[in-house]
Amino acid sequence: MKRILLAAAVAAVAVTSAIVSAPEARSESPASKWTVDPVHSTVLFKIKHLGASWTYGRFDSVEGGVDAADDGSAPSAVRLVVKTDSVNTGNDKRDGHLKSPDFFSAKQFPEITFQSTSAKPLDADTTEVTGDLTLHGVTKSVTARVVRVGTGSMQGRTLAGWETTLSLKRSDFGMAKMVGPVGDDVTLTVAVEAGK
Repeated sequence: MKRILLAAAVAAVAVTSAIVSAPEARSESPASKWTVDPVHSTVLFKIKHLGASWTYGRFDSVEGGVDAADDGSAPSAVRLVVKTDSVNTGNDKRDGHLKSPDFFSAKQFPEITFQSTSAKPLDADTTEVTGDLTLHGVTKSVTARVVRVGTGSMQGRTLAGWETTLSLKRSDFGMAKMVGPVGDDVTLTVAVEAGK
């Protein structure tokens, strides 16, 4: 009889433990879905020209989404799509060259994408986001510190903004032409506003 009672008690503890640890039983509220506003979002870049100065540019087409808390904190997933044909440095001739096979090869690779694979909150406003960046047909894992800029509202819609700056080597993504006259190291600033 004691053995039966002991076995029943062990089984009850095991079942209770399973229920408590099951994802469905957690009290965490699911993240809200935020949709990127392409009008108020941008991807900026800078790269050295002839080792003498920085050339700046941007991409005018940015879409995607962010999963984050209702106040925009603790983003848990980020998805971004940038159209390479939207590159804009303020000079039509240079933009045409950047879209050519020498650089982005925009016809062959029309999109730059980022899909997060993990997110680690560092403090109330900063999250370390790791994900797959696909550029020029090459996918590599990158990690960036994403900072919540703030929240606001417009016409009854809640808005949130995030920003990050990271560096990469374009040659790592198969964009090795003209390395020397044009730098290999690129600094990206990604600024996103999204609404839910």
